[in-house]
Amino acid sequence: MSVLRVIDYVWGVAQLHDIVYVVRYVSSTITRFNIATHQRLTDIHVAGLQWSWNIAACELTFRVYIAEEAIFVWRVSTDGADIQHCRLPKSPDDTFTPSTFVTVSDINSPAGDVT
Repeated sequence: MSVLRVIDYVWGVAQLHDIVYVVRYVSSTITRFNIATHQRLTDIHVAGLQWSWNIAACELTFRVYIAEEAIFVWRVSTDGADIQHCRLPKSPDDTFTPSTFVTVSDINSPAGDVT
């Protein structure tokens, strides 16, 4: 049995293939671990990220997605070379604030777009 020991405020964990991605409270860093070798990998620094709430991984796009304060979604490549973010639209009557999310791939789209 493997045990991952993290002493910090962890807000989200996602796995993509043999890599585990961890986001922490008030951090711009994605911590990565190889689950096969149990080794810590090079962290990914996401310039501008401050308040990560959750992380999800998509096997189709090979990206991780980070929710920030229900205002932004950050799309990060598995090596951190490609980082993009976009502002989320407000709810129609501004009555709810999403705090978690999942990725759903549209397998019928030609590019495998994430919806």
